[in-house]
Amino acid sequence: MARERYRLGLASTVDVTTATTTLLTVEVRLSEAQYAVQASNVALAYATGKGGRSEAFSYLVGRLTNQFVRF
Repeated sequence: MARERYRLGLASTVDVTTATTTLLTVEVRLSEAQYAVQASNVALAYATGKGGRSEAFSYLVGRLTNQFVRF
């Protein structure tokens, strides 16, 4: 939206930069939250005996790889 406003002469480069920085910050926070959820799921599975240590680690690495491939 900020880029379109800039293209139309309704916003400055500072507005575009601020919007881009905000977007990246939110995406990083989302990734951190998704990591925390997955790590908690693995810890729960391990604590309840539903996954061994190596299985839990493999699961976590697989989930993290899928999360960061998007970037």
